[in-house]
This record gives sequence, structure tokens and C-alpha cells, in this order.
Amino acid sequence: MGLKFSDLYAAPEVNPVNRKARSVPFFNPINVYGRVFFFAWFGFMIAFWAWYTFPPLVRPPRQAPTRPYRH
Repeated sequence: MGLKFSDLYAAPEVNPVNRKARSVPFFNPINVYGRVFFFAWFGFMIAFWAWYTFPPLVRPPRQAPTRPYRH
């Protein structure tokens, strides 16, 4: 089973026993397997972007004035 260029956009062959695709159509967002792949990586990229771009937007906390310790 070699990789063919048409596997990247054609509807994949589906295993009838477990209903899993035998290839992932990267460039076919119309097909159900292509949509699942697209939204999986898209969701990951949004989460990655949000996680690593938020910290620079947070202001550093102000340092509270120091007071001597009293009993």
C-alpha cells in the first residue's frame, strides 16, 4: 500500500469491519474524514496560539509595599 497523490484529496477507502478510513484526505474538507482531520488540527492550532500568546498580554503584578513584621 503506497501513498498516491490522489489519497490526499479523494474520498478514502473505508474498512467495512471497523468503519475506519485507510487514509486521511488532507485536502478534502468536504469528506467526513477530511473534516475531522481539519477541525482536529485547527482546534489544536487555536489552543496552541491562545496558550502561548496570552502570557505577554498579562501585566506583571505590582510589588506590595513591605512592612516590618509585628506581633
